Amino acid sequence: MVKGKIALLLGQADETYQSGFIRGVMSRGFELGYDICVFSMYIKYQNNKDREIGDSNIYNLINYDMFDGVIILADTIQTPGVKDAIEEKIHQVYNGPVVCVDADSKYFFSFWSDGYDLVYKEVEHVIKQHGMKDIAYLTGRRSHKHSERRLEAYKNALKDNGIEIREDRIFYGDFWYTSGNSAAEILLRDREHLPEAIVCANDCMAIGFAEEIERRGLSVPGDIAVLGYGTGEEGQHCPKPLTSTCVPAADYGLYAVDTIMRLKDSLEPEKPYYKTELFIGESCGCRQEISDVEKERRISWQSDNSEEGYYSIHNFMMDDLSGSDNLSELLSSIYENIFQLRGVQRFNICLNDLWLSPEKMISTEFQERGYSDKMINAVSYNASRVSESVIGTEKSFEREALLPDFDTSKPHGYIFTPIYIESKAFGYAMVSYGDDPRSYDEVYRLWIRDVARGFESLRRLMVMREFEKRRNEFFNSKSLQGPEDKEQSEVEKILDNNLLTYHFQPIVNSTDGEIYSYEALMRSASEWKIPPIQIIKHADSLNRISDVERATFVNVLGIVDENPELFEGKKVFINSIPGCKLEYNDFVAVEKMLKKYKVK
Repeated sequence: MVKGKIALLLGQADETYQSGFIRGVMSRGFELGYDICVFSMYIKYQNNKDREIGDSNIYNLINYDMFDGVIILADTIQTPGVKDAIEEKIHQVYNGPVVCVDADSKYFFSFWSDGYDLVYKEVEHVIKQHGMKDIAYLTGRRSHKHSERRLEAYKNALKDNGIEIREDRIFYGDFWYTSGNSAAEILLRDREHLPEAIVCANDCMAIGFAEEIERRGLSVPGDIAVLGYGTGEEGQHCPKPLTSTCVPAADYGLYAVDTIMRLKDSLEPEKPYYKTELFIGESCGCRQEISDVEKERRISWQSDNSEEGYYSIHNFMMDDLSGSDNLSELLSSIYENIFQLRGVQRFNICLNDLWLSPEKMISTEFQERGYSDKMINAVSYNASRVSESVIGTEKSFEREALLPDFDTSKPHGYIFTPIYIESKAFGYAMVSYGDDPRSYDEVYRLWIRDVARGFESLRRLMVMREFEKRRNEFFNSKSLQGPEDKEQSEVEKILDNNLLTYHFQPIVNSTDGEIYSYEALMRSASEWKIPPIQIIKHADSLNRISDVERATFVNVLGIVDENPELFEGKKVFINSIPGCKLEYNDFVAVEKMLKKYKVK
């Protein structure tokens, strides 16, 4: 039976470190009888303000009253202001235990993962195993605790081995690939005095450094050894597998849950202890025991192509989603492609209720903050009870419940992510691998992004159809009553007597401020100032649209002819009415006037 639930908030669930942390949290949580609900963005570094809003909106979903504890993997939530907003919200509404990881907190217990021992071991490795003494270090941002701690380990390892600490061998970056490129560029200004090795504060910077070195004709590790931090598939599958560190992410997750339990019982947290191990690749000059070919082997005879998975040439999911004609068709296409997600036990798509009101989509935007009070249970898949799957818009539930139901027989993991485009929140998704303590992978992240694009394509189609519907209702209304009868009579008078005038709106060249052209805007010249859109509406009802078109051309060209000094050298734009057909004689007359006045 399930005792309760623990919430875990983080920035990118499929990243190597975060995935390992999730594994640790779930393993310990399941062991103790707790569901683990993970709330994650897809990418912790967004490069667009609207996407930052859309991606981080998932944290506005959380109903903290449901949970027996909350863990925040704070340093992974990089969207400006979001981490602080989360802490303030929890402080205001929640009384349970909270653990904040890799960031100091004003309100809650916090602890930092410590890379000191790992970096110290790396530096000692190149000193003692490879006999190197000229070792550079590329750390992270200044004043960042991880950067400072890892730099301290580098300095102490040199000092303890009798090697001088040189400030010109220390570089600061931002934990991204380009920092490695920049450090390499600086060192290559003096190729005759390159260091023997460089240790980097993460794998991303190490990969960037190695790429830049080899792009400029040097080799790793032949000319310089390169080491990273926090090994993962990306570093392990490099041309020369990257020597790095095995960060005990799962152990941190275990400790976080244990700490929640101690805080829950009003006990002091214990001091954490972790194993520290290196991953020995080939980028430092060592020979790797396991070949790249062996590492790349699949664990199954099945392949993406044979099983028609996400990367298969037979995958036309995006075509089917973007081509969906209505919401029912889109949801069916999504459901039919769930098989591409390996190992999924449960999957839900929960939509904001605006999807049920296409007539409101023109005037009402999908919300940017939070979700609707009632959520549509649009797709509900359960691998163990496929016959009970739900596809449609008939069933709804209270948003505060998060899901229509949770499995109470034994603890499971539930991962919640947003469904959005830019800042528009369409709803959210939940994926569960049952009691397998794991996160989703890259395929899921790409797959769910395609789903979001499918919803955006349908939204645009629905808005376009609603506009078309309103337009038809506006122009095809033949039943006029009361004041509209009088207005239509006035329009007949306007057309019969050509009581139309025109205002010429200047269009200015943005480079020099000069008037480039004019746009002719039709207005009523009768005493009753009827708006142009009403004139067109009644003209359509009277089957006299062509009279409006003809009068417009003739009148505008006449004004141009009478005022050559105003229009000389200028273009004049005349708006035509879509679908209007002039008679042949009308066309010939207008064409003659165009030639006469040389109007473009």
